[in-house]
Parts: sequence; structure tokens; C-alpha cells
Amino acid sequence: MPTAAEYDVKESSLQAVCQTTIDAEGLLSRKLKRTFTIVVDGYLGLSPLQVETECQAQGLLPSTSAAHPLNPYLLVKTVKTDRKSPLFYETEVDYELYGYDEEGGGPLSAPAVINFFTLTTQSGIDIDADGKPIATKYLSGEVGQEEEAWLEPITGVTRPLSDLAVRIKQGIAAFNPIAFYAYENHVNSDTFLGFPPGTARIHSITADPRKPGSEFYWDLAVEIHFRKPFWDTPTEKAWYTRVLCQGHKYWNPLAGGGSNGKIERALTDPFDEDSPWSTTPVFLDKDTGQRLPDGAPAQWNLFRVFEEVAYSTMELRV
Repeated sequence: MPTAAEYDVKESSLQAVCQTTIDAEGLLSRKLKRTFTIVVDGYLGLSPLQVETECQAQGLLPSTSAAHPLNPYLLVKTVKTDRKSPLFYETEVDYELYGYDEEGGGPLSAPAVINFFTLTTQSGIDIDADGKPIATKYLSGEVGQEEEAWLEPITGVTRPLSDLAVRIKQGIAAFNPIAFYAYENHVNSDTFLGFPPGTARIHSITADPRKPGSEFYWDLAVEIHFRKPFWDTPTEKAWYTRVLCQGHKYWNPLAGGGSNGKIERALTDPFDEDSPWSTTPVFLDKDTGQRLPDGAPAQWNLFRVFEEVAYSTMELRV
């Protein structure tokens, strides 16, 4: 129940001191403490909570989540009142601010918080560290001048693949959920953070609502994965799906003696029509679909599976 007590509240801290910190994720925060003294007139032995609550109700003390009078982005996090004597109390008010800029512009104009990290996955590979196909091989050529040649692809070989990734966090005034689909799983068509077109892919986008004081905004977080082009893959096709060009069927332009050719099933021995069908795929030419001669270097198909978008249109403050 409210009392009829009168309160004389004064701010005792002549100069508030701000403390700036950075957390494990690289997020900056600013903290500030204000101290108030309270003298009660008319009542003895009021509890600290009762004094604190009545002073807040009368507007004499800041309440939780209230903004600092000089900076609307500094918000009250905690209020703690202690009784020093039967009539004398002291209150400490802690403010905290996330995502600020040095000019006090708040989260809507502060530079984005950027954190780089590494992604490692175990992935199947079709080429070794020297660029040679992972396949059964033999030596061809004259004695003393033999060269390596490949017969059939070998599957199931894996290795750890590491890529760089980045999380970008910033405040935005408005968030359109429909726009999510214009960027999610899209590759960059322009240079972004120094990475050339085709090497970045947006992995995820999240937006959390925030309301410091009377202002509403969104905390936007974008996670982007980068990819180093594998072996001889062109840079702009780093996110293309790379598939070894192989199969059980191939195009034979000379089949039947005519000029039209036909699709044939790969035989164990391409020079023996009575040999059984090959139980494993054979190397094919990626442009013609014809069977490659034994010993010819393997070829790879590149498939565009992600659309492109200009990352500059996201207006990230990086």
C-alpha cells in the first residue's frame, strides 16, 4: 500500500562514468551507473523495495527499461536500493547499451558487428591434392616411357573441407519477411568484404524485434559462407555443384555405321562387343557425352544451383 511519506531524492554521482566492453562474439556494450540518495520524511523503517517502488511511481527514480535522459539508447537494466539508516536510502541504477556508435547514433546508425569463423565439413572428393582423378590407374605407353592413365572412378574417398564464414549484426528500422527469399541461399554478384563475385552464399537471416524506450527497431543477423574454388573451378563458379563426368551410358557417333549415332551401354571392354556391361561408370566427355579413351584425363561438369543477387542491396553497414 502506498504511504504518505515524502521523499527527497537527489543524484549523488556528480559525473557518471561509462564502461565499454566487448564480449566473446565481438559485440560491443556500454554500461553506465547512476547513484541516488533518498531521505524519507514522515515514516521510519520502510523497506528498500517499498521506497524504491514509491519513488519510481512518483517519477523520482528511473524504472527498468527506461531510457537515460541524455541518450535514448542507454536503458535501465537494474535498480537496487539499500537502506543506510532508518530515514536514509541509496539507490544504484545501472544502464546498458548494445550496438552503439561513437557519435551516439544508436543501433540504427552504428557500424555492423562482424565476426569471422571457420566451417569444416567432411566431404567426398573426386580429385587428389595434385589434381589427379581418384580412380583406378595403370601405366600406358612404351617400356621406359610409361605414363599414368585412369580406368574407373573410385568413390567413397573423403577429406575435411574448411571454408570461411562471417556473422554480421546490425540494427534496422524495418524488416520485410518476404525480402528474405530474395537473399537466402543467393550467391554474391558483386564484390563483398573483398571476396569476388560468386564466392559468397547467404546461409541464414534472422531479425529480432527490439523496443528501447519508445523506439522500435530490428536486430538483424546475417550469416554468410565463403568458398574457395576447388582446384581448377573458375572463381565466379565457386558455388557451382561439381560432378565428375561419368556414366554407364554414352553417346557413340559411329554406332551402326551411320551419321546419326546412338546411345550405348558401356561395356567392360569397349573393343569387344561380346564383353559384359560395365558394372561401374566410365569417364565421359563433358561436352559430347562420348566415352573417353582409357587413360584420358577425367572431366567435370559444373551446375549452377544458386541464383545471384547484389549484396550491396542489403545495405549492410560493413
